[in-house]
Amino acid sequence: MEVLVEALREGGVLCVTGAGCSTESGIPDYRSPKGSYSRGYKPMTHRQFCTSEYQRRRYWARSFLSYPSFSLRPPNGAHKALYELQARGAVGHVITQNVDGLHHRIARELDRPPPHAAPVVYPHPALLDPADADREDAEDLSVPGRSPPPACDGESRVMAGGAAAPPGAPPPPHDASPHPPLPNRVLDLHGRLSEVVCMGCGTRSSRAVWQESMAEHNPVLAHMVDVNLRLDRSDGDSEVGDDAIASFVVPPCATCGSRLTKPHVVLFGANVPQPVVDEAMSFVAPAPSVLVLGTSLMVYSSWRFVKAALQLGKPVHVVNIGETRADPVATTKVEARVGDVLPLLLQAL
Repeated sequence: MEVLVEALREGGVLCVTGAGCSTESGIPDYRSPKGSYSRGYKPMTHRQFCTSEYQRRRYWARSFLSYPSFSLRPPNGAHKALYELQARGAVGHVITQNVDGLHHRIARELDRPPPHAAPVVYPHPALLDPADADREDAEDLSVPGRSPPPACDGESRVMAGGAAAPPGAPPPPHDASPHPPLPNRVLDLHGRLSEVVCMGCGTRSSRAVWQESMAEHNPVLAHMVDVNLRLDRSDGDSEVGDDAIASFVVPPCATCGSRLTKPHVVLFGANVPQPVVDEAMSFVAPAPSVLVLGTSLMVYSSWRFVKAALQLGKPVHVVNIGETRADPVATTKVEARVGDVLPLLLQAL
């Protein structure tokens, strides 16, 4: 622990966070003994979502029931301690793989200027370098000869290169802040579930508004929503019967009328957009060290930043329960819950 304290005293540590930061909020992780993957769960892939109307209905029916419970999960001690460490300058930038938005919510709850997060716009994967399709797969399950993720048409026309959403589209509510931005930032590597995007025209909107629209189109299923639903999966997915999926109505986009709305996150099998990767990579060189929190780093989308730090000769410290990709090369490994360790580190400074 003393090594971690000294690293934080130096200041400007780059943190890479994962699902282990949110387990104490009641959101399961992926690869711990009790994680979603360890129990055999496989999430919806980008290819499935883009190419199958049935899979889109299946995704939204299941997510419709579980999202209210998912969205009400509170930040925990890990989020609070990490925010305090960033506010003190001990931590510089935070790159999070989590899509729950809890790093941002704790800032709002503390009623302080939140660590600034620039709007993240995810262009269509087909616009990215096809050579990256296997190498930078979000799940890092590369298969020799696998073709790039399928095209999801209008998403690329409107959103490529960070273009703004169409006129009249509501701004992302979680990016708005009356406070001036702090120089330190939290970057959502894989997006946030609190926002949706239409693959037909690129309109982005609040998931809360989309949830209301789904309830209006599916009144019977709406009566089954339980805000106290126990979450068994990291992405907030839930079990729904075949009949419910068959009858589920995906609402049309308010802008173009298509039924191609998707969560504004990087689904498994898709690529993190290059502009997002570039911004995150720009955090590596200035940081004196890297602190990995609650992630196995098994996906390349996060491992690449730790790998870059190692190539620059920077120390890499790990706090995680279970094996991580960085274990053989880490300067320090603490096998413990992030929510137990971070408050102690904050107290020691």
